[in-house]
Amino acid sequence: MRIPPLGTVVALAIGVAAAVAAQCRMTYSISVYNDGAVSSDYSAVYGYSSSIDNSILCGCGHGGYQTTTTVYAPDGSSYPSTQGGMSSSVSVPVNGRMGTYQVIGRISLYCSCAGPVAAGGLAASLYACPFPAGEMSEAVSWFSGSDYIGATFMMDLKEAGNTNPPALRYQGRVVSERLSDLVDGCWFPGSDEPKLPLPDPSAWSSWTVTSINKYGGDQIANPASWVRYYQQVIATNPYRYENNECSETDTQTMLMNGCAGGPGCTYDIHQIKIVVQKDKVTVFRGNGQATGN
Repeated sequence: MRIPPLGTVVALAIGVAAAVAAQCRMTYSISVYNDGAVSSDYSAVYGYSSSIDNSILCGCGHGGYQTTTTVYAPDGSSYPSTQGGMSSSVSVPVNGRMGTYQVIGRISLYCSCAGPVAAGGLAASLYACPFPAGEMSEAVSWFSGSDYIGATFMMDLKEAGNTNPPALRYQGRVVSERLSDLVDGCWFPGSDEPKLPLPDPSAWSSWTVTSINKYGGDQIANPASWVRYYQQVIATNPYRYENNECSETDTQTMLMNGCAGGPGCTYDIHQIKIVVQKDKVTVFRGNGQATGN
């Protein structure tokens, strides 16, 4: 008798000629199913395995079932748990080992016609890797120089419900921006300033998250020549723009890298907006804003 290797996801089908009635051929049909879950606080990983034995026995008997569930952690450690019957489970502490866990189940039994028999199923993958549900932006400084005018923002990462994550939850993870959909609403035909271009991806920024789940500073600014020119246009021609102001907008998409080489995730998308008035400039980043000149 040949037993297929672990990893057979469909029903295990092994034909075995048994010394039984001439009109009956014993056929093994044993399915092993694996699953698991990650606790909501990412402190534990749970593995589950269960089996179904639909074998055609032809007078043979199956018994002595034992099921082993093994969880493999990202660092290579393994945690087996064997229980009598056709199901078993195991709980594994994460202990900071974020990444992909594998759950593999195996069932063994005794067949009265063929002796010991074993079967396994495809591994179930569990990705123990938290991601924030959003962020809050806070302006921490204003700068107005000969090159750029704008504000610097620091960000607090947030969980679902805008709650604060536990300390160290995202420490060392990397947040990156993606910029799109830039609209220069100040530009007009004949303007002395060219339309603002979307920054090249090589100029997009990334930040490392601190132990208190903050990152920054993100400088939201436009060239000083652009700002001062349109302030002058508004001052000398107040009817060119509605409400005597103009603005530039774009979309900022925030991504966080994954754990242990696993996939990252987009967790927040918001608007960036710079509003120009004749005597002041207001910068918006998501829910945060700052005003200066």
